[in-house]
Amino acid sequence: MLLGLRAVMRRDSVIDRLRQVEVPSLVIVGEEDISLPLPCSREIASALPNSSLVVVPESGHLSSLEQPQAVTEAMLRFLDEIQSDS
Repeated sequence: MLLGLRAVMRRDSVIDRLRQVEVPSLVIVGEEDISLPLPCSREIASALPNSSLVVVPESGHLSSLEQPQAVTEAMLRFLDEIQSDS
């Protein structure tokens, strides 16, 4: 496990390249996520030109398993929004 953590810590950040994304993006984060905390997700969402950030209450890194209804609703809202914009 420690080897895996070291590998993740050494990988290059892609934050600067996110500005090149030209499609709408949805960033979903669990409010209790310690693997990718909310400030990191905010940074990702800020770097994406056309993004939405959804914070899922009472969930951690596996928000789609911990709060599947909230995640599904967030994704469906996002898809509805981008469909109505096109």
